[in-house]
Amino acid sequence: MSEKEIELLKQNIIKQATYFIKEYGEFYPFGFIIDSKNHLKPTNVYLGKENPSTLEVIENLERAYKVGIELQNYIAVSICVDVKVVPPTMNEKIDALEIRLNTNEKESENIYVPYKLLPDGEVQFYDSYSSEGSLNLF
Repeated sequence: MSEKEIELLKQNIIKQATYFIKEYGEFYPFGFIIDSKNHLKPTNVYLGKENPSTLEVIENLERAYKVGIELQNYIAVSICVDVKVVPPTMNEKIDALEIRLNTNEKESENIYVPYKLLPDGEVQFYDSYSSEGSLNLF
């Protein structure tokens, strides 16, 4: 996957997460895929109940992704989770988007985008950083 495609995926995830944070102050895990025709598509799961656990949502997204991967429908999958981290440039925990990315080229990376919900309802993002990936479905 090209850096341009990864950046497009990342920007769409940030845009969707920003909406959820502004509207609800939080969000359940959601994702985006890039299909075999190179189309970017949002993904989520509905479990039929009001307050599923974050783990349940992630597990169901992963199961759905595995089916698409087995059918060779996806070239990249991602899951965005609302987490708390201590960024390399800070000394205290802060909210962050954890973007778990996995591609058909066996690349796996977690991208962290720290953020703060400001009193005026805007979302301020800080510099992102990456670590070894935790999503390994290909």
